[in-house]
Parts: sequence; structure tokens; C-alpha cells
Amino acid sequence: MKLFFFFFVNLVFLLLVVAELPYVRDFCTGFVLPRVVTNLNKREIYSETDPKQEDFASVTTGREWPIPRYLSRHNITLEAEQLLELLAQQLATFVHEFDFDAAQFETQALILRRKVAGLTSWVEVMFLKNRQIMARLEFLHRMFCTLNSAAAYLRYFTSERTEQQLLRSLIQLNVRLLSLYNFRGEPDLLIPKFAEYVTTFSRRLDIWDDMNDKLQAVPVSVRIMVKAQFDDSRASLQHLASYIPKELN
Repeated sequence: MKLFFFFFVNLVFLLLVVAELPYVRDFCTGFVLPRVVTNLNKREIYSETDPKQEDFASVTTGREWPIPRYLSRHNITLEAEQLLELLAQQLATFVHEFDFDAAQFETQALILRRKVAGLTSWVEVMFLKNRQIMARLEFLHRMFCTLNSAAAYLRYFTSERTEQQLLRSLIQLNVRLLSLYNFRGEPDLLIPKFAEYVTTFSRRLDIWDDMNDKLQAVPVSVRIMVKAQFDDSRASLQHLASYIPKELN
């Protein structure tokens, strides 16, 4: 019993120490990186400044995205939802009907990453137990990480070989599928022709799958990437399809 108590006390102490370390886990890679966002000043967050006078004046959270100064206890949850949606809308501007503007995204990727990191730090402090807010944050992470990796892959895999053309098409599809979700991370059934989009994309994926089976002499690295993109597309489409009312199937 004494030995168990000793280990328990040390574990608690270790967790407390780790919590104070100036490091955070990167939301895309999972790697532990130096913390670049300072702790928030609660007095500033809860101040009753009139937004009409301040016009969204902000306080700094380190080197990241500033958080509005005028948040109060009454509107802080609403403002968190609006901030998360605002940033998600920024990311959505790079996703068009037929393609993903990777070049334009990369010009702003660093700034966007810092905005997401700053907002993440604040949200995780204030809303860790709020499932709705955390779901929005999780989808924001998914959006940014998908766009960020897609931009890198599209810049790297530029060959006109069939397998790389297929890979680029799959990458673009995975980005495009994000637009079928709302900013809460739920399939957006309010989108006109939602069911038709899901059906069309699923058929397209089946055609590409048949094409992929017939390819020969594909480099291992490309084949691995293609499989990963296929798996992601299939999982997303199955999830989206599960929300379509049965009478529309």
C-alpha cells in the first residue's frame, strides 16, 4: 500500500510539473513544441468593455491570434463559437467548387496556423468540458490540417504520370469533402443536392479505385499515399452517406 501511495503521489507531481512546462502538442503532427501562447488574463476576458466603443479591440495571447477584450461571462460561449466559425470560414475560402487553391493557402498558412494555435490555447483553457465548443475546435483542426497537408502534397507530387494524377485528384476530393460539413463538424444536410454530391463522389471514387487496380510499376511511396487518400475519402463518404434520409437513398 505504501508503495502504491508513493507511485501515486509521484505521478500526480509529474502531471503537475508537465502541465507547467512551456510546451504544447501540435494539433496537426502530434509533436510536442515550445508553447508560444501565454496564459490568458481572466480579468481581460471578463471585462465589460462596450464592443461598440472598442470595435473588437483585443488583448494579446502571446504571438498568436488576439482574443476580443470585451468578452463577458454572459456572452463568452457565443463569442467562442463565433471566433471558431470566423476562422473556419477563412479556411473555407480556399476550397472552391472544383479545386483547392493550394498556392494561395500556402502564402497564408503560417499566419493561419498561428491563429488556430492561439484560439486553441484559449478555448482549451476556457471550454475543455464544453462538448459543442470542443467539437467545433476539433473540426477547425481537421480543416487546417487537411488543407496544410494537401498543399504540401500537391506541391511535391507534380508528375504527369497516371498514378500521380490520380493521387492529386484524391487529395482534391478529400479537401472538397470538407465543404459538405458545417462548422460544427456535422454533415450539412442543408446544402442543396447534398445527397447527390455524396452519391456522385462515391461513384467517382469507385471509378478511380478500378483505375488504381490496373496501374503497374507504381513507386511504393506513391502507392502508400494513394491508399491513405482512398481510405480517408471512403471513410468521409460513408460518414456523410449515413446522414442521408433513407427515402433519398
